[in-house]
Formats: sequence, C-alpha cells, structure tokens
Amino acid sequence: AGVKTGDIILKINKQSTLNMTIDEAVNIMRGKPGTGIELTLGREGETKTLNISIVRDIIKIESVYSKMIENENILYVRVVNFDKNIVGDVQDAITKYKGAKGIVLDLSCLLYTSPSPRDQRGSRMPS
Repeated sequence: AGVKTGDIILKINKQSTLNMTIDEAVNIMRGKPGTGIELTLGREGETKTLNISIVRDIIKIESVYSKMIENENILYVRVVNFDKNIVGDVQDAITKYKGAKGIVLDLSCLLYTSPSPRDQRGSRMPS
C-alpha cells in the first residue's frame, strides 16, 4: 500500500529509471498538484514488481522538530535540513517553550551523505 522506505523505483509512467539520475527522476515525478503518476516499484521480500498510482500534491517537509525533555525542563531541537525557513522555525520552537532552562540543538541528521545516484539501480526513495 503506497511507497515505502527502501522501495526501488524501477519505472515512472512506464519509463525505466535504470540509467536515470535522481534529478531526472524527480523532474519527471514533479508536476501539477492533483495530476496522477504511475510508479513501478521493486520491494524487498516481493517476487513481483508493484504498480501503484499516486496523485501529485504539495509536500511540506518540516525542517525542525522540537519537544521538551520531560522532568528536565530542557528543550530538544532537531534540525533535519537547512532551508529558507530554518531560522524562523528554530526561533518558533524556542518561543513555544519559553520556560526551558537549556537547549539541546541536534544537527546529527545533517551528517548523512548519499551515494552517487549513478551507483544505484533505479532510484531509491529516501528514508
């Protein structure tokens, strides 16, 4: 049911992704919200490929996650990517939890480096 972490996109609208870069695949998958696209997926544990139809939409990816560490009064702020809203998002988290006596700023997600798209067979969905 739907695309899952670890799925390999083998075809986009019946076009093979074998020699396609991730940028090329993304450009094909992007389109007007509300329009459809068909993906052929390879999934670990499945003997046959899966064909799914999805409808394009605007996807908002959160750059900052925050929460109070219980019983410690410490604000935990996790930054998962840098974008044009990052400063405001961090400021909003700090404002939301004004009573915090300290802040843990977690940038560990930014250490991930991906392999070259040309090293992969098909286009792997990010985790």
